[in-house]
Amino acid sequence: MISQPNLTLNQQRDLILQHNLRFLVMVRFDSGIADRTIHLIASYLIAVLTRRFYVFDDTWPEFFEIMRANLAFRPEIIAPWISHLNNLNKNLSHNHSLYLSNVWQITRAHRCQTDFDYEKLFPERILFLKSHAGNVMQMLTSSTSVYAYFMQNILKMRPDNIFGCLYHMLIIPRLSTFIEASSVESRTDAVLFQTSLETLLSPKLPTVGIQIRIGDLFMKEDSSVDTNDPSLIERFGGFFTCVEDLSASNPETIVFLMADSLRIRKIALNRWYSGSVNHTHIQLLTSTTQVKHITYSKDIYIGFRDGLLDMFLYSLCDQHILTRDSGFGRVPAFASMKNRSLFSLTEKAKPKCALGEGQVTFTQSGREWSGV
Repeated sequence: MISQPNLTLNQQRDLILQHNLRFLVMVRFDSGIADRTIHLIASYLIAVLTRRFYVFDDTWPEFFEIMRANLAFRPEIIAPWISHLNNLNKNLSHNHSLYLSNVWQITRAHRCQTDFDYEKLFPERILFLKSHAGNVMQMLTSSTSVYAYFMQNILKMRPDNIFGCLYHMLIIPRLSTFIEASSVESRTDAVLFQTSLETLLSPKLPTVGIQIRIGDLFMKEDSSVDTNDPSLIERFGGFFTCVEDLSASNPETIVFLMADSLRIRKIALNRWYSGSVNHTHIQLLTSTTQVKHITYSKDIYIGFRDGLLDMFLYSLCDQHILTRDSGFGRVPAFASMKNRSLFSLTEKAKPKCALGEGQVTFTQSGREWSGV
């Protein structure tokens, strides 16, 4: 209605006022894939709960090239007038009948542990939300959340399914993205991707996903590094022993490892393939190329595509071991809707990993780091 090309900006504004339309505009930080996705999902939920049209940030074009959205939330469709908001309000006082009231909320990590009553705090017609954290779990489970009763009793949402339901309702990778990633011309480790996809989509063995986040500096490390680096083994060996504990009772286990450090992936390959530790029943799937973080990559499209596909493969695993202080494993673990508790580890952790032991609940993990 508002997006009809023959309407002037003033006519679009008249329609907004006539029908008392309200909007929520998601604005992103220049952060990684996980943070952006978490904010996207949380903002959409807020828009639904406050009955606002959801408008997506238009500064992330590669998102629409890689993902297929099940909702028309692009600005040129929902709110073509949004880029002209200042001109529309120019020379109008805030209490003028034609003024389109608007407000910004900028939040960081505290968002995932703080209650907000968006109707009370932000009665303005247009709400701009900028964040890199999520508060879906907070809104659902907090005893003081004004939205908890509706979400739990009317929508029947639970900590283990709410994020996944919202995620899959909103977005899916395009088929062309999978085809492109399987082509040796467009992806260095295309064969590994094909193998991993086939193996994890129809697993004949138990599967475990591990996500290890070390730090951005390791994305630029030398690929010829020592695979017996004692400092890294000391810091992150707990992730390896955790998967070994989980797989000990199985004749064979498939392990999918994603890590920002090529060095840690080579350590894992050396550990489970060379016989340095007697765990030959572990089949490891992991890339041997450096990752391309979207914030630092020269090709943002490839960085986003490859990162998203790694997250997709990780989500297919039965069990998830993730880095507590990172969202890159948390997002696909929650999106997987496997209904299994998570193993959320830190540096130098010495976990005891078993079913019913060493795990954290979805409620706990959903409030850690940048939340969901």
